[in-house]
Amino acid sequence: MHIDISTDSPDEMDRLRRLDARPLREIRGSDGRLWWTIMADIEGTSSALSAPLTSGRYTQPWRRK
Repeated sequence: MHIDISTDSPDEMDRLRRLDARPLREIRGSDGRLWWTIMADIEGTSSALSAPLTSGRYTQPWRRK
């Protein structure tokens, strides 16, 4: 099972790392902004953490603030 996590908290990546998740790959837009990070838990199950939205501009192609 693959889980997508959407957050507005820039601290969520640190929280997941403290829970032993590890980043596998970063997905960036053509402007270089981070859209989401593919992570794996200690058993190797992957999940995607979407980047937080930023002031007035959107960092994800499918969401607007």
